[in-house]
Amino acid sequence: MEEPIRPRPFRAMPLPPSVRIPRWLALALGGALSAGLPVALAPSTPRRTRAVRGLLWSTALSWALLTALDAAEHFRLEKAVTGRWLRFVAVPPSESLLHAAILATNLSALALARPPRSRRGGRARRTFRAIGPAVFLALGWLDELVYHRRRAPTARRSSTPPSTSPRG
Repeated sequence: MEEPIRPRPFRAMPLPPSVRIPRWLALALGGALSAGLPVALAPSTPRRTRAVRGLLWSTALSWALLTALDAAEHFRLEKAVTGRWLRFVAVPPSESLLHAAILATNLSALALARPPRSRRGGRARRTFRAIGPAVFLALGWLDELVYHRRRAPTARRSSTPPSTSPRG
């Protein structure tokens, strides 16, 4: 029987170098998050929408940065395992489709984030604006729990090499 992992204080647990956040990434993310500040402080932005617009720009740019980094990581993994960029061995096609669905959800939510011009089509727009964030959250959690979590290093699996089979 495998001995359970003994709990330790958080500060006493070492962080492997392979999972540390690189300094350049922390700076890039900080820059993306602070990019909404000039939008919020711009005199041309109406006072009542400054905070919301600043928040939208900050979150949108941060999301775009992390999405680009995730795609780059997918390509890097695929190239390392197969020697090619699009073999779908290290990263299954279903994960790529899930990322496309997340992208489509976010882009359509941004496209629909304005008052409807007419009564026609207004209900569909309002419905999607109401459920869009929940769809994005559900797809993001699905991606994290089904795909990314399987590739994450853990204390129990540290002695076994990562699998290269399509099923992980």
